[in-house]
Amino acid sequence: ATIRSRELIPFRAGIAAGASCVMTAHVSVPALDADRPATISPAIVTRMLRDELEFRGLCVTDCLEMRAVEAFGSSAEVAVAALAAGADLLIVSHSPSLAQRVRDAIADALRNGTLDEARLREAIARGDALRARLRRQRDLETIDGRAIALEAARRAVVRVRGEARLEPGRPVTVISFEDRVPDGVGSQSAQGSLNLALRTPRVRKAK
Repeated sequence: ATIRSRELIPFRAGIAAGASCVMTAHVSVPALDADRPATISPAIVTRMLRDELEFRGLCVTDCLEMRAVEAFGSSAEVAVAALAAGADLLIVSHSPSLAQRVRDAIADALRNGTLDEARLREAIARGDALRARLRRQRDLETIDGRAIALEAARRAVVRVRGEARLEPGRPVTVISFEDRVPDGVGSQSAQGSLNLALRTPRVRKAK
């Protein structure tokens, strides 16, 4: 009752507003499924999300390489379980070789009957429907990225009048996510450091 009166409020609102996708989390909700996390739970993905909340869009998993689901099998086994539970798009964020093993595991599950072919076709159909919907909404090749970036920058500019909002000498804590991306995918160093820039004294040159 608590889940339905509180946690599901934003889901209902998003679905009513026409959300195209819902992402599952690898969270345990014992009141709904005492044995499995949400990503591989038919009780949550199918009976609650699809049947009760009547969501008809694409259900996408969080990354299947996360340790939150490793107790329930290999990433490939979890992927098959997620698909069987009602997920449509399976996320493997880091390893192309693992993505291939997931593909092979799905094929094996279809052959041995542990995964219903109709469930796979349903997932494929939802993915195709989302792609078609996005193509109807806008032609991605005609988007002027520079114009969008300029408009975003203009809207982000804030004019401040009067005294600075921070008191002189008052300590400030800066949390800056930079340097290398620690997800195993990206390896580019940050182009600039907000932390270092704020620590660098301003030097004014004499005229």
